[in-house]
Amino acid sequence: MTDAPLATIGLDREPRWVAIAPDGRRAYVTMDGESAGAVAVIDTVTNTVTATIPIGIQPGDVVVAPDGKRVYVSNFDRTRLAGRLSVIDATTDTVTAEVTVSGQGGGTAGVAVTPDGRHVYVCNDHEVGHEAGRLSVIDTETNSITATVDVSAFPTAVRITPDGSRVYVIDTDGILTVVDTASGTATSPFVSVVGNRMAFLGQHAYVVRDADTLLSVLDTSTHRVTGLVEVDGLATDIAIAPDGQRAYVTQRTRSRLSVVDTATNLATPFPVTIDGTANALALTPDGKRAYISNRQSRTVEVVDLSG
Repeated sequence: MTDAPLATIGLDREPRWVAIAPDGRRAYVTMDGESAGAVAVIDTVTNTVTATIPIGIQPGDVVVAPDGKRVYVSNFDRTRLAGRLSVIDATTDTVTAEVTVSGQGGGTAGVAVTPDGRHVYVCNDHEVGHEAGRLSVIDTETNSITATVDVSAFPTAVRITPDGSRVYVIDTDGILTVVDTASGTATSPFVSVVGNRMAFLGQHAYVVRDADTLLSVLDTSTHRVTGLVEVDGLATDIAIAPDGQRAYVTQRTRSRLSVVDTATNLATPFPVTIDGTANALALTPDGKRAYISNRQSRTVEVVDLSG
């Protein structure tokens, strides 16, 4: 661990969410600008931007397919005034497909890909004439929507359990929707967990709410909150270390990370100072580095976690 980032990577637009390829060699960062959005491709060996891929505005999330060949980004189509999913070929750094996932006015949010890479789930908030939000199931071979599920009006994140059996959609009103991936049936178990980002560890889900100081620990077998972790600063994003022993939470107001011991659910500040804000977070597959978007400074900070 160090008291300063290993590297600071400058960007030409405001960075939002971050995802890292399964082999750890590339990081993908969504960026938003006044007239257009884009995805910055970062070489994690040299920590330099190697490509900038244009997409729509207001990017909602970014994920990489398990085989690393495709990148999926939710964003907003300004021409159609609708939410969509952009499919990026990771070998050519080009958008190869655009899938419209909402009607007029429906902004996209979370995106998740199944462990086998066969389906992508993307959620969008309510559109004109439809009070509920929607979760769209997209076949990755045809890039077509095969099913839609009504969810709460303002979903913020979607995550898939490590075994691929269930999809979790969380929102800003504390409504949780759980979708069985085999049957497509959706349930809303009684739980009041307001959240914006989620990460799984075993049978537990760790949920952070934007601009809150508490991390909720949810037992996925009972859908009850089993723990609350005080992370001090206002949380933005969360990632679990590959060995499962630690959870990392970004705190944008204090410009740092908190490290949560997952055995005790106790948090300690991470001794690194970031000049700006600590927003979205992604870890390399070996857990030795974190890539953190810094929206205030328009940079990505590379943090050493190996000490």
